[in-house]
Amino acid sequence: MSASNSAPWTYEVHELSEGYSAIVYDARGNRIGGFDHLDEATARLIAAAPELYEALLGSLTIVSAAAYDRGLSPQATDLMHAHLRRVKAALAKAEGRQ
Repeated sequence: MSASNSAPWTYEVHELSEGYSAIVYDARGNRIGGFDHLDEATARLIAAAPELYEALLGSLTIVSAAAYDRGLSPQATDLMHAHLRRVKAALAKAEGRQ
């Protein structure tokens, strides 16, 4: 992610005649994307995206190391490898590689 899109992102909820709408802003106060009429839960998730990405990226090292721990049971090893595949796939999607 570029510096202009790094955390923290924020959101605001606005009351409209037809209900509520949320808008998401990057760290510089620029509106994120062309979203109209977001519900608050979606805005919260989008605003948390940079932190979620960084947390997932940080966990990649830990999960990678644990997945190759020879002291794990075969079942635990299988679970770790499956989780590692999900982490890598999510990161690839977030980075536009998938």
